[in-house]
Amino acid sequence: MALNTNRILEQIGYSREEFAREMNWTLDELSKYEKGELKLPAEQLITIIRITDLQPKDIQIDDSKEKFFKTKISPRNTWKPSRITQTSLLEYIKEGIENINETTCKTELERVKNCISTLRKPKISFAGQSDVGKSTLINALIGSEKMPAKWTPTTSIVVHIKHINDRPEFIKDNVWIFGKNNNEFWSDEKLNDEVYCKKFLVGKGDYSLLQTYGTHQSENNRNKEAFSAVTFIESDLLETCDILDLPGFAANLEDDALHKFNTQENETDILIYLSRSNGFLQDRDLDYLNLCLDALRPIERKGVNDLDKLENLFIIASQSKAVGNGNFKELQEILDRRCNAFCKLLRIASEENGEKSLLYKRSKITGYDYTNKDIRARFFTYERDITRLCERFNKSFQKTAEKLSQSIYKDFSQKLGAIYGSSIETIKSKINEYKLIMEEREKYIKLLTAIKENEPLRKSQQDESNKKVFFEITNLNTSTKQEIQTIYDEFMNVESLITLIDKNNYKNNKSDKEQFSSLVSKILKDRIQLVIENKSNDFSKILDEYLKEYDNRFKKLLNLGLEKDIDLNFDTVTLFATSIASIGVAGAAGIWLTTSFTSMIVTSLGAYAGLGSIIAFGGVITIAVGAVIAAVISALRIFSWKKDLCEAIINSYKSEEYITKIFSEVDKYWNDTKKAFELSVKHIEDEWNKKINEYENLADEENLSQLENNLKDARDGLDFFMNMPLVKS
Repeated sequence: MALNTNRILEQIGYSREEFAREMNWTLDELSKYEKGELKLPAEQLITIIRITDLQPKDIQIDDSKEKFFKTKISPRNTWKPSRITQTSLLEYIKEGIENINETTCKTELERVKNCISTLRKPKISFAGQSDVGKSTLINALIGSEKMPAKWTPTTSIVVHIKHINDRPEFIKDNVWIFGKNNNEFWSDEKLNDEVYCKKFLVGKGDYSLLQTYGTHQSENNRNKEAFSAVTFIESDLLETCDILDLPGFAANLEDDALHKFNTQENETDILIYLSRSNGFLQDRDLDYLNLCLDALRPIERKGVNDLDKLENLFIIASQSKAVGNGNFKELQEILDRRCNAFCKLLRIASEENGEKSLLYKRSKITGYDYTNKDIRARFFTYERDITRLCERFNKSFQKTAEKLSQSIYKDFSQKLGAIYGSSIETIKSKINEYKLIMEEREKYIKLLTAIKENEPLRKSQQDESNKKVFFEITNLNTSTKQEIQTIYDEFMNVESLITLIDKNNYKNNKSDKEQFSSLVSKILKDRIQLVIENKSNDFSKILDEYLKEYDNRFKKLLNLGLEKDIDLNFDTVTLFATSIASIGVAGAAGIWLTTSFTSMIVTSLGAYAGLGSIIAFGGVITIAVGAVIAAVISALRIFSWKKDLCEAIINSYKSEEYITKIFSEVDKYWNDTKKAFELSVKHIEDEWNKKINEYENLADEENLSQLENNLKDARDGLDFFMNMPLVKS
């Protein structure tokens, strides 16, 4: 409990000094009573009641509630327009799906519905090692002490924190706890799917479950089956953003797997990375922060939007009071020093890969270069109870939270516009097809007969093409591992690593040796990622050529000595891209969506496809190795420290079977590619067979009335699309 000095002084008309003298306190003692650091003795409480005529509840207040009230973030609800738009559009689309019967229109309505469903609040991920204050900061920002923050280490599950109004109707509790289902983690993207959520459900109830299931200290065996949770809280901040509270990194192997799923395989919109101020950004932090940065969505675009460089990144020196009781100068020196260490790592890694920008992968997307100054601007101090240490972060964070919802809405509008235009053209083409069948029925009958006669040859040729792609995938898998092995052998040897030490002037001290270990990890990871990216681009070229040939075979069938105005409107590339976008993990086929000539199709699909497939390489494996190396650094001999350090690093990678694990990931990557390819080819063939059967039926004179109904329904569907409210606005 804290002394409510403002209420007391207001009642008696004293200054703080006069009140302290009346109570025989020093001002320092008064301050401690105000902060709740000293407990107010009963006799002194009676004295204050006597001289103020106030009730005890007015004299002392719940310290935690008052602090949370003062520190919570209350951004403008910039998500509200998006929510209103999404709700109204989904209601509009639902009406169309229920009342329009024509197949093509229904398909396009479902595609638009899926796009509308992707409109979402920004996701804020809180990351860092155990016991750095993630849950404490979340509680402060949302203004409610709902997250367990009094145990060390605390959170051991991923907690998705959402506004109370986002709770689906089938969830009646404030907290649902999820386990695994067939070795799969629960995804909040399917929060509104009751059947899906209940497959993962292992517990439900009030906020106390977050402690029962979500802390390493819980003795209850139930927490061993819990991997994630969703909780619903009333908060101004949660009206605009969702929050993801990640377990402290490297607490155990399950935590590592959760990190990989939630940070590397799923992008985040805002990253808040915390590290204790009195041990700020040490070696394991540098490793982990690099991985989190890979998953941070590049929101700024040069010449396109007004978002600042790295505006969605916050690197926080938490518990800042621990440094000289919050000494500003000391804290800034620590931030400067560790930012320089981080940027040195980024700079050397960039130079080793022939790049200029410190964050060169982000630069390729945003159009910006990133310097030491840009990154230093994203470093903040934080101490909840000391305004001067958290004010800069609070203001910057609130501004970004407000702007990001607007940015996401703008991107969504462009994406929906692309889908809308694509759907209009598809329905118009369908209308023309129906009209042509009615006007040129004999031509279609002749065409369909010729197609059937030549289908065996087409399928035979297609089977051969499929085999070639399978062969190329196998070769790419092999060559990927060969190149990675070559990179590993050339880089991970004593001579090469000593050269890297000398080249960058690393010294024989603990800090430099830890930084060098992190550098080795990053360079190796980046080079492996580059191999994967290059091989994926090779596959994209193979796939582009394959789809051109595929499409040409259909066109050849459609022009078998017949008039060229007959068109069954069969788009192979769009069908393939649509299939890939609907597949979970697609390997290099997902990368194809972002690199091929289908960029406009990809825009209409709204896919960030493939990014997770690349950034996953070297993830948890790299950090696990870094932890092993950290344990042996202090034991190195003085006179041969360079050789000893390099040998320790190499031996650690060997003992962790790093290359074996990477190869296993490579095999999975290309197996996913093969599976995605097979499923997408099957999708095209199924659609082709459905189209031929459809037109064969429609060309039958007995089905003329059905054809007329389809034409009318397609025209009604076109009118429905043309009146879509968002597009008009």
